[in-house]
Amino acid sequence: MTLLSRVRSFVRAIIFRRRLEREIEADLQFHVAERADDLMSRGLTRTEAERRAREELGEPIRWKEEGREAFGLRMLDDLRGDAVYALRWLRRSPAFAAAAVLSVALGVGANAAVFNLLNVVLLRSLPVADPRQLVVFGMSSAGDANPGTFFSYRMFQTFREQSRTLTGTTASSGIRFSVQLDQQDDPAVTGQMVSGNYYAILGVPMALGRPILPADDAVPGSGAVAVLSYGYWQRRFGGDAHAIGRRIALNGVPCTIVGVSAPEFFVTHVGDAVDVTVPLSMQPQVMSEQGGRIQGNGVFDFWLELIGRLAPGVSGAQASAEVDGIFQRSLADEMLRQAGPKAALLGHPRIVLEPGGRGLSELRRRFARPLSVLMGAAALVLLIACANVANLLLARAAARRREIAVRVSLGASRARLVRQLLTESLLLALIGGAAGLIVAVWSSRTLAALLVEGSAGALAARPDGIVLTFTFAVTIATGLLFGIAPAFGSSQMDANAALKDGSASVTATGRRLGMGGALVAAQVAISVVLLVFAALFVRTLVNLRTLDLGLDQEHVLTLRLQPPGSNQKRLNEARLRRVYGSLLERVRAVPGVRAASLAGSTPLAGDTLNPAIAVAGYVPRAGEDMHVRLMQIYPDYFASLGVPLLAGREFTAADDSPRAPRLAVINETMARRFFGGSAAAIGRSFGLSLNGWGFQIAGVARDSRERALRDEVPPLAYATFAHTPTGRGQMTLVVRATADPRGLAATVRQLAREVEPAMVMLPVETLADRVQDATRQERLVALLSSLFGTVALTLAALGLYGVLAYAVARRRTEFGIRIALGETPGRLERAVLGESLLVAGAGMLAGIVAAFAVVRLVNRMLFGLAPLDPVSFGAAAALMLAVAAAAAWLPARHAARVDPIVALRRD
Repeated sequence: MTLLSRVRSFVRAIIFRRRLEREIEADLQFHVAERADDLMSRGLTRTEAERRAREELGEPIRWKEEGREAFGLRMLDDLRGDAVYALRWLRRSPAFAAAAVLSVALGVGANAAVFNLLNVVLLRSLPVADPRQLVVFGMSSAGDANPGTFFSYRMFQTFREQSRTLTGTTASSGIRFSVQLDQQDDPAVTGQMVSGNYYAILGVPMALGRPILPADDAVPGSGAVAVLSYGYWQRRFGGDAHAIGRRIALNGVPCTIVGVSAPEFFVTHVGDAVDVTVPLSMQPQVMSEQGGRIQGNGVFDFWLELIGRLAPGVSGAQASAEVDGIFQRSLADEMLRQAGPKAALLGHPRIVLEPGGRGLSELRRRFARPLSVLMGAAALVLLIACANVANLLLARAAARRREIAVRVSLGASRARLVRQLLTESLLLALIGGAAGLIVAVWSSRTLAALLVEGSAGALAARPDGIVLTFTFAVTIATGLLFGIAPAFGSSQMDANAALKDGSASVTATGRRLGMGGALVAAQVAISVVLLVFAALFVRTLVNLRTLDLGLDQEHVLTLRLQPPGSNQKRLNEARLRRVYGSLLERVRAVPGVRAASLAGSTPLAGDTLNPAIAVAGYVPRAGEDMHVRLMQIYPDYFASLGVPLLAGREFTAADDSPRAPRLAVINETMARRFFGGSAAAIGRSFGLSLNGWGFQIAGVARDSRERALRDEVPPLAYATFAHTPTGRGQMTLVVRATADPRGLAATVRQLAREVEPAMVMLPVETLADRVQDATRQERLVALLSSLFGTVALTLAALGLYGVLAYAVARRRTEFGIRIALGETPGRLERAVLGESLLVAGAGMLAGIVAAFAVVRLVNRMLFGLAPLDPVSFGAAAALMLAVAAAAAWLPARHAARVDPIVALRRD
């Protein structure tokens, strides 16, 4: 009989058990009747023939049992009996059961919660049709670790028209919408523009209406339709089906709502929640400040992300080779036609197609390593929980010695005992695992909010089938891990010795903590590792949050502005100056505003220019990088950020004129590197290699972190709006308030709308908000590692206390004798305390050695301290030692207070 046949027979027997029992009974009656008829033909009476037939065939019960065993039903009956007995046993020991279940729940819950995040960010496929056939386009040059993912509209058209290995290629680009509906504004709605085949290629289901179609995207400026996300439809329209067909204004452009996407689909970017989707054909209208990007024919205008679907039978490698060939031919033609600075910067890239079933995600790049580290920490918490429950089971097994001895004496086999004890362990694990899963479900939204603040729902972080399967597998493995040693140890005991009176006393005289002590030492070691990691991550977060940014982050708010025509600064410079000048005049007049200015880059966003420079009188070293950051600003920028000038002066209104001399303000890093200091830099000059423009240095500002918090401050130069060589005229309004800047947000946005009704604005943010967002990764890791460290410390303390308390209880006779022979209580207390601290010390030493070995794995996640930070190691060891001493003190005190008369009379 094949394995498949056995499994099929077993499943059928479970499902149709009653019918099978009736069939076995009928077969037995048939054979008895047949044999009785045969005997009656030899002259016996019916009664005698039936009696003889039953004797010959044996007891019916035996045959029924053999039939059940053949189908595997007897094993199920035994397991059910074991489970019922285990439940009764747990009900009789509620304190033990609660402690064990809580330990398992903490360990499994931590693993399930972190794995759920890891699944959402790294593993889960997009909720689209056949996601395994999707590929993401990337552009990679030699040495690039992270391929670029943005392409021009012309590249998209070329791939879509010429590729034969892809059934289709779709394009998308993110955008911010200002939505007007029923005289109400929604000023910062996340949106995207997509090609007309987006929904068809991905296979996105619709909850209502229809998707965007190719016909909607056929002609630039046409296709004024919109698809809403399910969440936005619920929030703004209350789930009203009559929303289909209604008109809304997106960045001032009237559009018709034609559909609502399914609730499980957010967007191809994991962690992003797109509320409104429009066709790419609407780009010239809804992004008027950036011109007609879909009408331009330049190959270097990178703004679209591309996803394709493989044709049947085509591999990813075949598609990559074909698409790269198309790209190389197009690139060669473009290089011949247009040899500009962008062409030179592009280098010699190639196209790579990566699996796209999990979508695109900045979140994945940012949190892949932290989530992996947290998953390892959660696994260590689970090991501590297993050791804790194993200690409880060992103590429980010692208390059940007589019970197990009686069962062995009555004929129970070793295998039967092991199965019973493992059933009890698995039952404990399943109850704890269920509780842990509840913890994971309950915490899923909270943890998701730490990943994507303000849009936690975009992660769809509720556990799915993969998480449930993982949790079940971890639960079973946990039950076996903490149950197998106590089960086999109990089954190997000497039944005769266990049944003798006084055997417990003889056994109890041992001084060592045995296997329980070894498990406690392991718990302490793992706890020390987790505490070291927690200390490192908490100190990293503190270092980042207390970092001197060189600017006033508490009183500054920012608002990114994109007036119409700002994509072509030189053509619209006069009108942009009027808009920006009028806005600054109004904002500066608002009560509570200390200073206001404009900058081409939002502080801490890092989107500055990066040109190469030539410095008069400075000879570069071989291979020296001569690129610096360059930012266009308005006067009063440094006052608006609270950045002091170390030498020279700031820009004035007269400096921001095309006819004025080209002046620059530089930061102290640039002054120190190229000119030897702040004072020496004043009056010196440098030129831009990009266009040959020369600048004279008018001032030196203190270093401030204009980019990522972790990055070193780079050489940075500031130029006026008129003298910055860029075609982009989008600016960020920077307002410094006398008090909490959040109170000015609505007023500033309203003033911007009054100055330019068609102004596209991103959400108002304070610099404190941006710092908070920049440390999301560190806050998640610090919070969870601290939580895991606390849980581990608690479990280790409880384990030490439990083992020591049990050992003291079993050694009462020994302690009574020692006190009767003259040992003082204080000396006895110190002896017991010393034994426990010896175990804890051994575990602590092992933990420090282990932490030394593995801490370098998180070196890149630290900031402002070395991996072998003595403060973190010392704090972890001191805390562990203090908690171990506290856990051991009470049992040691009980040992010292043993009454020798009571202890000896009891024995």
